[in-house]
Amino acid sequence: MFIMKRIFMRWLIQVVSLLSSCSVCAVGINHDFRPLTHLNKLAFYDYTITRFEFDENFIVLDFDKVEQKFKDKSVNLVIETNIPEAETDVGYKLSIDSNESICKRDGVVMQQDFIDVLIDDKPFVKNKMTFDSFPSVTDDGYLKSSNVMTLTSQTINHQGLLCQGSLTLLAELSL
Repeated sequence: MFIMKRIFMRWLIQVVSLLSSCSVCAVGINHDFRPLTHLNKLAFYDYTITRFEFDENFIVLDFDKVEQKFKDKSVNLVIETNIPEAETDVGYKLSIDSNESICKRDGVVMQQDFIDVLIDDKPFVKNKMTFDSFPSVTDDGYLKSSNVMTLTSQTINHQGLLCQGSLTLLAELSL
């Protein structure tokens, strides 16, 4: 214990003498501090999309033998929020995360990427589409939107194919 006090006193005396001897001649010491921040986006904004779904779980496209392509198929897309109808300056964005269509014969890919996606008869530009506002309100008084998504097909150049596809559509609020 006595040794610890003596070491501490010796260190304290050195610090005091250092402070007293350099108080007149200040030397600039530069050091970059990189602060680390974390923003929890979920806690940042209370409003959210509460429902985002098509009126059909599986979309089956019928093939038109005369046109040699799949017939256009339209389904309703419903987006509901917890945003009160008084908040009129909130919109939303839709984006295509993936749009895969493929036709195979005997396991060999014969054609792919032949389905295009339209929302309210408008094509996506760079896989994104922006809406400035929600045009309607739920029975509970929250903003909502109903859009029509249409899948259109390019000509299928081969016969005897097994075709399938998948589409991942994302929605986000636009503040």
